[in-house]
Amino acid sequence: MADPTLAGAHIDLSTPPTAARRLVKTWLRDVERVDPYAWITDPEEPETAAYLAAERSYYDARVASLTPATTALGDEMVARIPESEPSAGWEAGGFGYRWLAPVGADHQAFVRWTLGEPATMQTLLDLQVIDDAAGTGYCDTGVTLVSPDGRWLAWSIDLTGDEVYELRFRDLSSGADSVDVLSRTYYGGAWSADSTAFLYTVHDDAYRPYQAWRHVLGTDPASDELVMQEDDERYEVQVDGSRSGCWVVITVSARGCSEEWLIPTADLAAAPRLVRPR
Repeated sequence: MADPTLAGAHIDLSTPPTAARRLVKTWLRDVERVDPYAWITDPEEPETAAYLAAERSYYDARVASLTPATTALGDEMVARIPESEPSAGWEAGGFGYRWLAPVGADHQAFVRWTLGEPATMQTLLDLQVIDDAAGTGYCDTGVTLVSPDGRWLAWSIDLTGDEVYELRFRDLSSGADSVDVLSRTYYGGAWSADSTAFLYTVHDDAYRPYQAWRHVLGTDPASDELVMQEDDERYEVQVDGSRSGCWVVITVSARGCSEEWLIPTADLAAAPRLVRPR
């Protein structure tokens, strides 16, 4: 961002930047459309960057006098926000869970504790540690699901911002990740009742989730089995576990319609491939 003080010293504030008019004609459904500013949308047009830079400098110069007020307002808003604000907690399997924002960290940590014993707080996943180690400047989770027996954490991470998630499984008794690494997954997932299998989604090249796959812990991801595939590009596939933990819910949805397929979590490890009737 340009320095507002310097910008104001070199810019005539009485004359804002004006984009050049170039008549660009296009045809859509036999109708001629004329847009004098269509050239601005061309990423290869060198004058676009120059024009946007001029607008930015003009804006910085115009609001330079407001800098003390905006700084004071920003400082006051930050002062009113708790340094560490936890999410709402939830309970499952004798544990309490929540996300925390550690003081001074840019990313949250996923923690749990034994119910009735808050001193047993355990950090399951520290996104700040992951972000620092990756060094990509981006870090976001897709899945964070603890297994029914409380031993395993299925967690997926995107370190580039393209919404392609790497799925891993962490042994919460040791804090170590297993060797099972699924490199291309999407949002959503569900555990089997015996905590030995996990159902996850995969998207196609258009980033449409269209497949549900089953992974058995401790096995080669190359041997994972396809449970459902939706070839109709109008539909997307989503996988969730029911609140009771008794069912895996596969939702196949399009604009204005949806359907749910239910698999008992007790049978997930051996569930056959599902085929939607046409």
